[in-house]
Amino acid sequence: MPTLGITGGLASGKSTAAEAFAGLGADVIDADRIAHQLIGGGGPCVDEIRRIFGDQVISGGAVNRPALARVVFADRAELSKLEAIVHPEVRRVMQSRIDEIRKSDPDKVIVIDIPLLFEAGMEDMVDISIVVRCEERQQLARATEALKIAKQDALLRIQSQMPLKEKEQRADIVIDNTGSKLELTKEVKRIWQKVQSTQGR
Repeated sequence: MPTLGITGGLASGKSTAAEAFAGLGADVIDADRIAHQLIGGGGPCVDEIRRIFGDQVISGGAVNRPALARVVFADRAELSKLEAIVHPEVRRVMQSRIDEIRKSDPDKVIVIDIPLLFEAGMEDMVDISIVVRCEERQQLARATEALKIAKQDALLRIQSQMPLKEKEQRADIVIDNTGSKLELTKEVKRIWQKVQSTQGR
């Protein structure tokens, strides 16, 4: 069965879509969660981040994510430095998990929830790329209300990512998430059924 890569912009609904796939029986690998583990207490990326960005982004032996975000989302060059540290490790962990799942159940659908699928050049890890899109005003509203991110910080994050229009052009499937959660879930189910039938299940 295929590996699906779900991506999108900040608060566009990619994680909600991934949850819907999980509810249908997919194994979901969350790239953000892996990244957080890598920069958490004792994580393998902490020392290198300290070396590059200084003690001001470290708190209690872990990376202070808000402090680091203020540095990297305001400066593309600084963000690139961070990505050079974290992305290879995220890829390594994700590939290890994919291999584990494939070994235990070759027929399992795997979904990777990965915001920077295209930016990080990781589309080679998936068989089908899916972009979840919505309008920027919806991204900002969801980011500020659900994720509790300040509007200006949300704008900086959106601007640091590849434009959603470009992601849509590169994706195999585009899910429109300008409507309700129910509509998003229905679209995920339609894709799930198509994947199952294509694979002869």
